[in-house]
Amino acid sequence: MFLFFTVLLCTRITRSLVGLLDSLSDNTNEYKIYQNCYIEELNSDDIDININLRELSLELNLFKGSKKIPRLICECIKLKVFKSTNGFLDNLPDTFTKLINLEHLILNKNEFTEIPITVFSLINLQKLEMQDNHIKSIHNNIKYLKQLKILKLTKNLITYLPSGFCELKQLINLNLSNNKIMFNLKVFSVSEDKHIDFFDIMSSLNLNVLYLEHTKLECIPDRFEFKNIVEFYANRNKLSDIPVSTLRNSSLKSIYLDNNHFKKFPYNILTLEHLELFSIESNYIYTTIKITDLVSPNLKFLNLNNNKIKNFYISSDAVPCLTTLSLNNNHIENFIINFTSNSSLEKIYLRKNNISVLDKKFTNFKSLNLLDLRENNICKISDLNVISHEKMVLKIQLDTINLAENLFSTLSAEKVSITCKRKPASENDLNLLKQNNDENKLKILKLKFCYLSKIPKGIKRLSSVECLSFKNNKIKKVYNDFKDIKFLKKLDLSYNQIKFLDPNILLLESLESLNLANNCLKTFPPSIKQINHKKLKVNWDKCGDFLRGDKKDLGWMDIPFTYAPEIKVTFKKVNLEHITAAEVYMTYFNDMIQWDIEKIPQIILTEPENTEISNNDLINLWNLYLKPHITTESLINSMEKYVNALCKIETLRYSFINFFNSKQYNKIKLYLYTIFNTIKDKNDPKQIENICTAISQEVDFCYDAQYEMLQYIYISLKHDGVMDISYFIENLISKIKYDILSRIITSNDHSQNVHKLGYWRNKLADELGFIKNMISYGYLRSEKLIDKKMYILYQFFLLFKVESVAQEIVDTINENGNLLCIASQFIYENEQKESKLKEYMEFDDIELLNIEKITKEGIIFILKKMKLVYKNKTKRLRNL
Repeated sequence: MFLFFTVLLCTRITRSLVGLLDSLSDNTNEYKIYQNCYIEELNSDDIDININLRELSLELNLFKGSKKIPRLICECIKLKVFKSTNGFLDNLPDTFTKLINLEHLILNKNEFTEIPITVFSLINLQKLEMQDNHIKSIHNNIKYLKQLKILKLTKNLITYLPSGFCELKQLINLNLSNNKIMFNLKVFSVSEDKHIDFFDIMSSLNLNVLYLEHTKLECIPDRFEFKNIVEFYANRNKLSDIPVSTLRNSSLKSIYLDNNHFKKFPYNILTLEHLELFSIESNYIYTTIKITDLVSPNLKFLNLNNNKIKNFYISSDAVPCLTTLSLNNNHIENFIINFTSNSSLEKIYLRKNNISVLDKKFTNFKSLNLLDLRENNICKISDLNVISHEKMVLKIQLDTINLAENLFSTLSAEKVSITCKRKPASENDLNLLKQNNDENKLKILKLKFCYLSKIPKGIKRLSSVECLSFKNNKIKKVYNDFKDIKFLKKLDLSYNQIKFLDPNILLLESLESLNLANNCLKTFPPSIKQINHKKLKVNWDKCGDFLRGDKKDLGWMDIPFTYAPEIKVTFKKVNLEHITAAEVYMTYFNDMIQWDIEKIPQIILTEPENTEISNNDLINLWNLYLKPHITTESLINSMEKYVNALCKIETLRYSFINFFNSKQYNKIKLYLYTIFNTIKDKNDPKQIENICTAISQEVDFCYDAQYEMLQYIYISLKHDGVMDISYFIENLISKIKYDILSRIITSNDHSQNVHKLGYWRNKLADELGFIKNMISYGYLRSEKLIDKKMYILYQFFLLFKVESVAQEIVDTINENGNLLCIASQFIYENEQKESKLKEYMEFDDIELLNIEKITKEGIIFILKKMKLVYKNKTKRLRNL
């Protein structure tokens, strides 16, 4: 099992961390003597410590400008990996030399100005990373790191290397990139010398990989030989040539010379026997390139993007293994490629050039799987062989979409992406697929920026297509032309002008993704209530500000809350975050019986009485009155462990409880004690076991989850045994409000539901009447509909209608003889007319108070007498 422990030391340090640190130390007498001092020091520092026992690694994160490493860490002599990044370290303590077994030291993103002298005592060190510091010089003592294999010193201020570097015979990977003044003229008086000294040191090493990117490198001395170097990275420099002598007997496989000053193509590099990758992007090469005579037997990847090449000729005899040719963003007009159909060429990138004709020279390769001709100006498609490579991807820009008819007549690719330079002369007669083979294997078709005003004819003939995109066109109406496409999974209609969408598109059986963002839709189609929300994801972003729908279609507020987490929405016309619950209710709800909205926030449960609870009180309550009634051994063990954890019995602590502060401890203990006391008095073994089962399911979770669970149980138990019907009803309404909010917020399987519920309960506490609570974790609000206050309030009042609440109250009362008695007595005392009494209750003999049940009208009568509701006599405008 993979052991990974994280301890946040913003509270007191735990014994579990001390145990982990002990296991990494040698437990000497000196260590034992000072252990308490070490722990006190850890407690006083604002730090995080992460320990991975399997890899014997420790990560230290420092906060608030702390610049020292706690002494206890330097006693962990078994450590092999130490990491402290993105901090404020500028030195290491002398005791750091005790970490003699350290193999990997990572000190990136700190404030070191040199490699600390203590590092050179770590004789087993194999990897040293000090990237993104302020290192200006390297001490000659680096020669003592005889086992060093990898050294990464990027993003520093290094100007030279000491002679001791020559003794690092095990070093195989050196990264000095982004030391921007390493080859600066101000450091060396002679331009040649600044390079000779450096490369003489490189010649003495056995490097396999050398990084010198962005170092102002201007030349490579003739007497240097790449020798064992396999990968050379020299991007973003001032190189204009690579001497032939340096390449003699070279083992180079990868060379990166992007963003340099080459004006001519360095043909000599292609003669390297082992070369597989050559990138010379973003230089100033303008000459005609002919790769036809010389031979580069193993070259697989050639990148010449972002140059000024006009003519390009290449032959498969010269590069028989070439798989990728990239010539994007040049000025190529003539592109001659002499390859056999059996060549290994797989990808050709020619984006942003001046190619105007598409013919067989681009497609006559069996292995070709990507041809990118976007941002050219293809005005003619001629002499085109049948493109029968089913795995091929074609990306192309045409003059107009009409040219695509010729393309599809010979096309049998898997993925096609087309853009156009101009709008078609006539779109009415356009039928892209009229000559298309019915057995076409096309799976992805993208027609972006093609100036389409409607879905092209013949789309339904693409029987195998899985993805269709008509993004960035001018389509206004979309009919269900996709019903016969049985495998369609993704449909992108974003950035059009769509005002009408066939509702049946949302019911396509195979569809999984529908993008309708940035259109002109004013309402949702009614079929949104029928779709499988877990399978089909629809993006409605920026489609309009339609809060309410009409008789046929739906608005934002009408969307079921089970689907709301999937919908991203931005309201433009008004700021709806500041709208109040009262404004939503009075604007949109006009029922015959209305809530007195000012009374709703006043209907709120009180928390358990805040009394001091000793650990013995809680343990005794559990042991004497609850534990004997539980029959399941695993439930007993779980609850016992939980109770002991809350009572801080160290050996039985749950991980999340470790991080409770004192207020959270007391709050959870208070709720648990009150719940235990309540169910003890009822003496119902079945209820005791059911409630303990519910509690045990949350004990492994965070404070927020435990609080929500315990509060819900407390609210559910609160109204039992009440003798005042008004008090009972108010408690029950409080529970109903909580249930409704919980149902809306947690209607999906989002991992942060409990934190969302805590957030919204606190945010709406003053407006709807909820108990506020300190929550441990926040959550990141999004632009999803379920995160909009306006939407939550609207959905809340949909479920919190007087009629619905009254029905839930009456069902609860009629199931409890005691409640039925006190409710009927309340009605009898406040209403004398027998006709009304018959409306409010069902009974055989009113004089004998032989009441069978209370009616919903009777509950509404009680609510009126409590002045919580009233009969509505006005009609309000439903707009905002």
